[in-house]
Amino acid sequence: MSLCRVALVLSVSLASSCSLLFSADPGDDGLSASDGGVTSADAGVQRDADGCTSVSPHVDTCEIEEKDGGLPLLLYAFGTYTLNTQELILTGPAPEMLEIPMTGKRYTLADGTVIFLVRTETLEIAAGTTLRAIGDVPLVIIARNTIQLRGTIDVSSANTQDCMQRGQGTGANPDACLVFHQTTSGNNVGSGGGGGGFGSAGGASFSDDTSGAGGGISSPMTLRGGCDGGSAKLDEDDQIKGGQAGGALAIISFDSIALFATAKILAGGAGGLGGRAEGTIAISGSGGGSGGMIDLSAPQIRVQGGAQILANGGGGGGGVGVLGNGDPDTAGSCGESAKGPDIALGGAGGAATIDNSTGGVGGNGASSIANAKPGSATTEGGSGGGGGGVGHIRIHGTLNVESGAIISPQASKIKT
Repeated sequence: MSLCRVALVLSVSLASSCSLLFSADPGDDGLSASDGGVTSADAGVQRDADGCTSVSPHVDTCEIEEKDGGLPLLLYAFGTYTLNTQELILTGPAPEMLEIPMTGKRYTLADGTVIFLVRTETLEIAAGTTLRAIGDVPLVIIARNTIQLRGTIDVSSANTQDCMQRGQGTGANPDACLVFHQTTSGNNVGSGGGGGGFGSAGGASFSDDTSGAGGGISSPMTLRGGCDGGSAKLDEDDQIKGGQAGGALAIISFDSIALFATAKILAGGAGGLGGRAEGTIAISGSGGGSGGMIDLSAPQIRVQGGAQILANGGGGGGGVGVLGNGDPDTAGSCGESAKGPDIALGGAGGAATIDNSTGGVGGNGASSIANAKPGSATTEGGSGGGGGGVGHIRIHGTLNVESGAIISPQASKIKT
Protein backbone atom coordinates (compact mmCIF):
# COMPACT_ATOMS: atom_id res chain seq x y z
CA MET A 1 0.00 0.00 0.00
CA SER A 2 1.33 3.43 -0.87
CA LEU A 3 2.10 5.94 1.87
CA CYS A 4 -0.07 8.62 0.30
CA ARG A 5 -2.81 9.05 -2.24
CA VAL A 6 -3.31 11.71 -4.85
CA ALA A 7 -6.73 13.34 -4.95
CA LEU A 8 -7.57 14.99 -8.26
CA VAL A 9 -10.32 17.59 -8.41
CA LEU A 10 -11.44 19.87 -11.20
CA SER A 11 -11.67 23.64 -11.06
CA VAL A 12 -15.07 25.20 -10.43
CA SER A 13 -14.53 27.27 -13.56
CA LEU A 14 -15.26 25.92 -17.02
CA ALA A 15 -11.57 25.70 -17.70
CA SER A 16 -10.01 22.23 -17.61
CA SER A 17 -7.47 23.12 -14.94
CA CYS A 18 -6.87 20.72 -12.06
CA SER A 19 -4.80 20.50 -8.90
CA LEU A 20 -3.20 17.79 -6.81
CA LEU A 21 -3.87 17.30 -3.12
CA PHE A 22 -1.53 15.06 -1.18
CA SER A 23 -2.86 13.63 2.08
CA ALA A 24 -2.25 10.69 4.35
CA ASP A 25 -3.77 7.38 3.25
CA PRO A 26 -6.98 6.86 5.26
CA GLY A 27 -6.04 3.27 5.81
CA ASP A 28 -7.59 -0.04 4.88
CA ASP A 29 -10.31 -1.10 7.33
CA GLY A 30 -11.19 -4.16 5.31
CA LEU A 31 -14.52 -2.67 4.34
CA SER A 32 -14.35 -1.93 0.65
CA ALA A 33 -17.50 -1.62 -1.39
CA SER A 34 -17.19 -5.22 -2.56
CA ASP A 35 -16.17 -7.05 0.65
CA GLY A 36 -18.33 -4.80 2.88
CA GLY A 37 -21.58 -6.05 1.38
CA VAL A 38 -22.05 -3.17 -1.07
CA THR A 39 -21.70 -4.69 -4.46
CA SER A 40 -21.48 -2.84 -7.72
CA ALA A 41 -24.78 -3.02 -9.56
CA ASP A 42 -26.18 -1.64 -12.74
CA ALA A 43 -28.08 1.52 -11.91
CA GLY A 44 -30.99 0.52 -14.09
CA VAL A 45 -30.51 3.85 -15.86
CA GLN A 46 -30.89 3.90 -19.61
CA ARG A 47 -28.28 6.42 -20.61
CA ASP A 48 -29.46 7.00 -24.16
CA ALA A 49 -31.16 10.31 -24.76
CA ASP A 50 -34.58 8.78 -25.46
CA GLY A 51 -34.96 6.40 -22.52
CA CYS A 52 -33.18 7.72 -19.45
CA THR A 53 -34.54 6.95 -15.97
CA SER A 54 -33.46 9.22 -13.15
CA VAL A 55 -31.54 7.69 -10.24
CA SER A 56 -33.09 10.19 -7.81
CA PRO A 57 -36.75 11.19 -7.37
CA HIS A 58 -35.74 14.67 -6.15
CA VAL A 59 -33.04 15.54 -8.67
CA ASP A 60 -33.60 14.45 -12.25
CA THR A 61 -30.19 13.04 -13.16
CA CYS A 62 -31.31 12.77 -16.76
CA GLU A 63 -31.47 16.56 -17.07
CA ILE A 64 -28.01 17.10 -15.59
CA GLU A 65 -25.39 17.71 -18.22
CA GLU A 66 -21.73 16.64 -18.16
CA LYS A 67 -22.48 13.00 -17.37
CA ASP A 68 -18.77 12.11 -17.37
CA GLY A 69 -18.79 13.12 -13.69
CA GLY A 70 -15.35 14.65 -13.38
CA LEU A 71 -12.42 13.32 -11.36
CA PRO A 72 -12.53 11.78 -7.86
CA LEU A 73 -13.23 13.95 -4.82
CA LEU A 74 -11.19 12.39 -2.02
CA LEU A 75 -11.21 14.15 1.36
CA TYR A 76 -8.59 12.51 3.56
CA ALA A 77 -7.02 15.29 5.63
CA PHE A 78 -8.06 15.21 9.30
CA GLY A 79 -10.32 18.12 10.30
CA THR A 80 -13.09 20.10 8.61
CA TYR A 81 -13.48 21.06 4.95
CA THR A 82 -15.99 23.90 4.46
CA LEU A 83 -18.10 24.21 1.32
CA ASN A 84 -19.88 27.54 0.84
CA THR A 85 -22.64 27.34 -1.78
CA GLN A 86 -22.93 31.13 -2.02
CA GLU A 87 -19.24 31.87 -2.50
CA LEU A 88 -18.68 28.68 -4.54
CA ILE A 89 -15.61 27.84 -2.47
CA LEU A 90 -14.32 24.66 -0.86
CA THR A 91 -11.62 25.20 1.77
CA GLY A 92 -9.59 22.57 3.56
CA PRO A 93 -8.57 22.07 7.20
CA ALA A 94 -4.90 22.92 6.69
CA PRO A 95 -3.48 26.44 6.10
CA GLU A 96 -2.22 25.45 2.66
CA MET A 97 -5.77 24.43 1.67
CA LEU A 98 -7.25 27.93 1.65
CA GLU A 99 -9.18 27.17 -1.53
CA ILE A 100 -9.57 23.75 -3.12
CA PRO A 101 -10.69 23.48 -6.76
CA MET A 102 -13.79 21.36 -7.34
CA THR A 103 -16.38 20.60 -9.99
CA GLY A 104 -19.22 22.70 -8.59
CA LYS A 105 -21.75 25.24 -9.80
CA ARG A 106 -25.19 26.65 -9.05
CA TYR A 107 -27.79 24.86 -11.13
CA THR A 108 -31.54 25.33 -11.64
CA LEU A 109 -33.64 22.17 -11.83
CA ALA A 110 -36.69 21.84 -14.04
CA ASP A 111 -39.01 22.53 -11.08
CA GLY A 112 -37.24 25.85 -10.45
CA THR A 113 -35.24 24.68 -7.43
CA VAL A 114 -31.78 26.24 -7.35
CA ILE A 115 -29.12 23.87 -6.04
CA PHE A 116 -25.36 23.77 -5.68
CA LEU A 117 -24.31 20.82 -7.84
CA VAL A 118 -21.07 18.94 -7.26
CA ARG A 119 -20.22 16.30 -9.86
CA THR A 120 -17.52 13.77 -9.23
CA GLU A 121 -16.35 10.38 -10.42
CA THR A 122 -16.31 9.09 -6.84
CA LEU A 123 -16.53 10.55 -3.34
CA GLU A 124 -14.62 9.33 -0.29
CA ILE A 125 -14.45 10.99 3.14
CA ALA A 126 -12.04 9.52 5.68
CA ALA A 127 -12.77 8.88 9.36
CA GLY A 128 -12.02 12.03 11.37
CA THR A 129 -12.78 14.23 8.36
CA THR A 130 -15.86 16.46 8.08
CA LEU A 131 -17.35 18.15 5.02
CA ARG A 132 -19.29 21.10 6.46
CA ALA A 133 -21.64 22.74 3.93
CA ILE A 134 -23.30 26.13 4.44
CA GLY A 135 -25.18 28.51 2.17
CA ASP A 136 -28.52 29.54 0.77
CA VAL A 137 -29.31 26.62 -1.56
CA PRO A 138 -29.43 22.81 -1.16
CA LEU A 139 -26.28 20.77 -1.82
CA VAL A 140 -26.41 17.95 -4.36
CA ILE A 141 -23.47 15.57 -4.86
CA ILE A 142 -23.67 13.23 -7.84
CA ALA A 143 -21.04 10.51 -8.30
CA ARG A 144 -20.69 8.35 -11.37
CA ASN A 145 -19.21 5.52 -9.28
CA THR A 146 -19.14 4.64 -5.58
CA ILE A 147 -19.57 6.95 -2.60
CA GLN A 148 -17.83 5.75 0.56
CA LEU A 149 -18.23 7.68 3.81
CA ARG A 150 -16.21 7.02 6.93
CA GLY A 151 -16.29 10.66 8.03
CA THR A 152 -19.07 13.25 8.33
CA ILE A 153 -21.16 15.36 5.97
CA ASP A 154 -22.76 18.18 7.98
CA VAL A 155 -25.52 20.46 6.63
CA SER A 156 -27.00 21.13 10.07
CA SER A 157 -27.45 24.51 11.70
CA ALA A 158 -26.17 25.24 15.20
CA ASN A 159 -25.27 28.04 17.59
CA THR A 160 -21.88 29.03 18.91
CA GLN A 161 -20.92 28.28 22.52
CA ASP A 162 -21.89 31.81 23.53
CA CYS A 163 -25.39 31.37 22.08
CA MET A 164 -24.89 33.23 18.79
CA GLN A 165 -26.23 31.95 15.49
CA ARG A 166 -23.64 30.70 13.01
CA GLY A 167 -23.81 29.81 9.31
CA GLN A 168 -26.99 28.00 8.33
CA GLY A 169 -27.01 24.60 6.69
CA THR A 170 -27.42 24.52 2.91
CA GLY A 171 -30.87 25.65 1.81
CA ALA A 172 -32.31 25.99 5.32
CA ASN A 173 -35.23 28.32 6.12
CA PRO A 174 -36.62 28.65 2.56
CA ASP A 175 -39.42 31.06 1.67
CA ALA A 176 -41.83 28.11 1.68
CA CYS A 177 -41.50 28.12 5.48
CA LEU A 178 -43.16 31.52 5.84
CA VAL A 179 -46.61 29.96 6.11
CA PHE A 180 -45.35 27.78 8.97
CA HIS A 181 -43.21 30.39 10.69
CA GLN A 182 -44.71 31.50 13.97
CA THR A 183 -43.58 34.80 15.47
CA THR A 184 -45.13 35.98 18.68
CA SER A 185 -45.13 38.96 20.96
CA GLY A 186 -42.88 37.66 23.71
CA ASN A 187 -42.65 39.81 26.80
CA ASN A 188 -42.98 38.95 30.46
CA VAL A 189 -46.66 38.19 30.02
CA GLY A 190 -46.32 36.80 26.48
CA SER A 191 -45.34 33.46 25.06
CA GLY A 192 -42.09 32.60 23.33
CA GLY A 193 -41.67 31.49 19.72
CA GLY A 194 -43.06 28.16 18.54
CA GLY A 195 -40.67 25.51 17.22
CA GLY A 196 -40.13 25.11 13.49
CA GLY A 197 -42.13 22.35 11.81
CA PHE A 198 -41.20 20.15 8.83
CA GLY A 199 -41.38 16.35 9.02
CA SER A 200 -43.27 16.75 12.30
CA ALA A 201 -44.87 19.72 14.03
CA GLY A 202 -42.89 22.10 16.19
CA GLY A 203 -43.74 22.57 19.85
CA ALA A 204 -45.85 25.53 20.96
CA SER A 205 -44.98 28.13 23.58
CA PHE A 206 -47.49 29.15 26.22
CA SER A 207 -48.13 31.89 28.72
CA ASP A 208 -51.15 32.93 30.77
CA ASP A 209 -52.44 35.22 28.02
CA THR A 210 -50.96 34.16 24.67
CA SER A 211 -49.49 31.22 22.83
CA GLY A 212 -46.94 30.88 20.05
CA ALA A 213 -48.04 28.01 17.80
CA GLY A 214 -45.49 25.50 16.55
CA GLY A 215 -44.84 25.20 12.82
CA GLY A 216 -46.90 22.65 10.90
CA ILE A 217 -45.97 19.51 8.97
CA SER A 218 -44.82 19.80 5.38
CA SER A 219 -43.86 16.95 3.03
CA PRO A 220 -42.59 18.55 -0.17
CA MET A 221 -41.38 16.42 -3.07
CA THR A 222 -38.84 19.09 -3.94
CA LEU A 223 -35.44 19.20 -2.25
CA ARG A 224 -35.40 21.90 0.43
CA GLY A 225 -34.23 22.58 3.96
CA GLY A 226 -36.28 22.70 7.14
CA CYS A 227 -38.06 25.62 8.81
CA ASP A 228 -36.65 27.91 11.46
CA GLY A 229 -38.24 28.40 14.85
CA GLY A 230 -40.53 31.29 15.66
CA SER A 231 -39.04 34.50 17.01
CA ALA A 232 -40.02 36.10 20.29
CA LYS A 233 -40.26 39.85 19.83
CA LEU A 234 -41.69 43.15 20.90
CA ASP A 235 -41.35 44.68 17.44
CA GLU A 236 -39.18 44.28 14.34
CA ASP A 237 -36.19 45.88 16.05
CA ASP A 238 -36.41 44.07 19.38
CA GLN A 239 -36.67 40.35 18.79
CA ILE A 240 -34.94 37.08 19.52
CA LYS A 241 -34.72 35.10 16.32
CA GLY A 242 -35.74 31.48 16.23
CA GLY A 243 -33.22 28.68 15.82
CA GLN A 244 -32.20 28.01 12.22
CA ALA A 245 -33.32 24.76 10.61
CA GLY A 246 -31.24 21.94 9.22
CA GLY A 247 -30.24 22.20 5.57
CA ALA A 248 -30.94 20.07 2.50
CA LEU A 249 -28.57 17.47 1.06
CA ALA A 250 -28.92 14.96 -1.76
CA ILE A 251 -26.23 12.31 -2.20
CA ILE A 252 -26.61 10.42 -5.46
CA SER A 253 -24.54 7.61 -6.95
CA PHE A 254 -25.07 5.68 -10.17
CA ASP A 255 -23.37 2.74 -8.44
CA SER A 256 -23.56 2.51 -4.63
CA ILE A 257 -23.41 4.44 -1.36
CA ALA A 258 -21.69 2.96 1.70
CA LEU A 259 -21.78 4.48 5.18
CA PHE A 260 -19.23 2.76 7.37
CA ALA A 261 -19.30 2.54 11.17
CA THR A 262 -17.80 5.99 11.77
CA ALA A 263 -19.88 7.79 9.14
CA LYS A 264 -22.37 10.56 9.96
CA ILE A 265 -24.77 12.60 7.84
CA LEU A 266 -26.18 15.50 9.86
CA ALA A 267 -29.04 17.91 9.08
CA GLY A 268 -30.22 18.87 12.57
CA GLY A 269 -31.89 22.11 13.61
CA ALA A 270 -30.31 24.75 15.83
CA GLY A 271 -31.55 25.50 19.31
CA GLY A 272 -33.73 28.53 20.00
CA LEU A 273 -32.08 31.50 21.72
CA GLY A 274 -32.70 32.26 25.37
CA GLY A 275 -34.97 35.08 26.51
CA ARG A 276 -33.29 38.31 27.58
CA ALA A 277 -33.92 41.77 28.92
CA GLU A 278 -34.67 44.70 26.64
CA GLY A 279 -34.58 47.65 29.02
CA THR A 280 -37.22 46.93 31.63
CA ILE A 281 -39.03 44.47 29.34
CA ALA A 282 -38.48 40.70 29.41
CA ILE A 283 -38.50 38.89 26.05
CA SER A 284 -39.30 35.18 26.11
CA GLY A 285 -37.25 32.41 24.46
CA SER A 286 -37.44 31.62 20.74
CA GLY A 287 -38.36 28.33 19.08
CA GLY A 288 -35.91 25.64 17.98
CA GLY A 289 -35.31 24.99 14.29
CA SER A 290 -36.62 21.86 12.60
CA GLY A 291 -34.44 19.18 11.11
CA GLY A 292 -33.61 19.41 7.41
CA MET A 293 -33.82 16.97 4.50
CA ILE A 294 -31.42 14.16 3.58
CA ASP A 295 -31.89 12.26 0.32
CA LEU A 296 -29.83 9.15 -0.51
CA SER A 297 -30.27 7.73 -3.99
CA ALA A 298 -28.34 4.81 -5.48
CA PRO A 299 -29.02 1.27 -6.73
CA GLN A 300 -27.41 -0.09 -3.55
CA ILE A 301 -27.22 1.74 -0.19
CA ARG A 302 -25.53 0.17 2.83
CA VAL A 303 -25.53 1.66 6.34
CA GLN A 304 -23.15 -0.15 8.68
CA GLY A 305 -23.75 -0.52 12.41
CA GLY A 306 -22.59 2.62 14.23
CA ALA A 307 -23.29 4.94 11.32
CA GLN A 308 -25.67 7.86 11.93
CA ILE A 309 -28.14 9.68 9.64
CA LEU A 310 -29.83 12.45 11.64
CA ALA A 311 -32.29 15.28 10.97
CA ASN A 312 -33.68 16.01 14.44
CA GLY A 313 -35.14 19.27 15.77
CA GLY A 314 -33.40 21.79 18.02
CA GLY A 315 -34.52 22.61 21.56
CA GLY A 316 -36.40 25.80 22.37
CA GLY A 317 -34.72 28.68 24.21
CA GLY A 318 -35.39 29.21 27.92
CA GLY A 319 -37.37 32.22 29.13
CA VAL A 320 -35.87 35.14 31.04
CA GLY A 321 -36.26 35.35 34.81
CA VAL A 322 -38.31 38.26 36.17
CA LEU A 323 -38.01 40.22 39.41
CA GLY A 324 -40.88 40.77 41.79
CA ASN A 325 -41.43 44.30 40.39
CA GLY A 326 -41.75 42.90 36.85
CA ASP A 327 -38.28 43.88 35.67
CA PRO A 328 -36.24 41.19 33.89
CA ASP A 329 -33.38 39.54 35.72
CA THR A 330 -31.32 36.61 34.34
CA ALA A 331 -31.37 35.62 30.66
CA GLY A 332 -32.57 32.17 29.65
CA SER A 333 -30.23 29.57 28.16
CA CYS A 334 -30.05 28.53 24.52
CA GLY A 335 -31.76 25.33 23.54
CA GLU A 336 -29.46 22.53 22.45
CA SER A 337 -28.78 22.14 18.75
CA ALA A 338 -29.48 18.72 17.24
CA LYS A 339 -25.94 17.50 16.55
CA GLY A 340 -26.12 13.91 17.75
CA PRO A 341 -28.58 11.05 18.25
CA ASP A 342 -29.78 12.28 21.65
CA ILE A 343 -32.83 14.51 21.97
CA ALA A 344 -31.89 18.21 21.88
CA LEU A 345 -32.98 19.61 25.23
CA GLY A 346 -34.70 22.94 25.71
CA GLY A 347 -32.80 25.74 27.41
CA ALA A 348 -33.14 26.37 31.13
CA GLY A 349 -35.14 29.35 32.29
CA GLY A 350 -33.26 32.31 33.70
CA ALA A 351 -33.07 32.61 37.47
CA ALA A 352 -34.56 35.46 39.46
CA THR A 353 -32.94 36.89 42.58
CA ILE A 354 -36.26 37.89 44.11
CA ASP A 355 -39.54 35.96 44.45
CA ASN A 356 -38.19 32.97 42.50
CA SER A 357 -39.90 34.06 39.25
CA THR A 358 -37.68 31.97 37.00
CA GLY A 359 -38.17 31.81 33.27
CA GLY A 360 -39.92 28.89 31.61
CA VAL A 361 -37.96 25.95 30.23
CA GLY A 362 -37.66 25.58 26.46
CA GLY A 363 -39.29 22.56 24.84
CA ASN A 364 -37.19 19.60 23.71
CA GLY A 365 -36.63 19.06 20.00
CA ALA A 366 -38.24 16.15 18.17
CA SER A 367 -36.54 12.88 17.18
CA SER A 368 -37.63 9.43 16.02
CA ILE A 369 -38.67 8.55 19.57
CA ALA A 370 -40.39 11.75 20.73
CA ASN A 371 -42.42 14.65 19.37
CA ALA A 372 -41.32 18.23 19.92
CA LYS A 373 -42.26 19.54 23.35
CA PRO A 374 -43.86 22.89 24.10
CA GLY A 375 -42.04 25.59 26.00
CA SER A 376 -43.28 26.01 29.55
CA ALA A 377 -44.63 29.11 31.25
CA THR A 378 -44.24 30.37 34.79
CA THR A 379 -46.44 32.75 36.75
CA GLU A 380 -44.23 35.81 36.24
CA GLY A 381 -41.16 34.76 34.22
CA GLY A 382 -40.76 34.74 30.44
CA SER A 383 -41.92 31.61 28.60
CA GLY A 384 -39.66 29.05 26.98
CA GLY A 385 -39.71 28.56 23.21
CA GLY A 386 -41.08 25.39 21.62
CA GLY A 387 -38.86 22.60 20.34
CA GLY A 388 -38.29 22.06 16.62
CA GLY A 389 -39.83 19.18 14.67
CA VAL A 390 -37.88 16.52 12.81
CA GLY A 391 -36.91 16.80 9.18
CA HIS A 392 -37.11 14.23 6.37
CA ILE A 393 -34.80 11.34 5.48
CA ARG A 394 -35.61 9.78 2.13
CA ILE A 395 -34.14 6.72 0.47
CA HIS A 396 -34.32 5.67 -3.16
CA GLY A 397 -32.69 2.32 -3.91
CA THR A 398 -32.08 -1.02 -2.23
CA LEU A 399 -31.29 -0.29 1.43
CA ASN A 400 -29.30 -2.55 3.77
CA VAL A 401 -29.16 -1.21 7.36
CA GLU A 402 -27.11 -3.17 9.88
CA SER A 403 -27.95 -3.44 13.56
CA GLY A 404 -26.57 -0.53 15.57
CA ALA A 405 -27.04 2.11 12.88
CA ILE A 406 -29.01 5.18 13.99
CA ILE A 407 -31.46 6.83 11.58
CA SER A 408 -33.62 9.62 13.02
CA PRO A 409 -36.29 10.37 12.00
CA GLN A 410 -37.29 7.11 10.39
CA ALA A 411 -36.39 7.03 6.71
CA SER A 412 -39.08 6.83 4.06
CA LYS A 413 -38.66 4.95 0.80
CA ILE A 414 -39.45 7.10 -2.22
CA LYS A 415 -40.42 5.53 -5.53
CA THR A 416 -40.32 7.25 -8.86
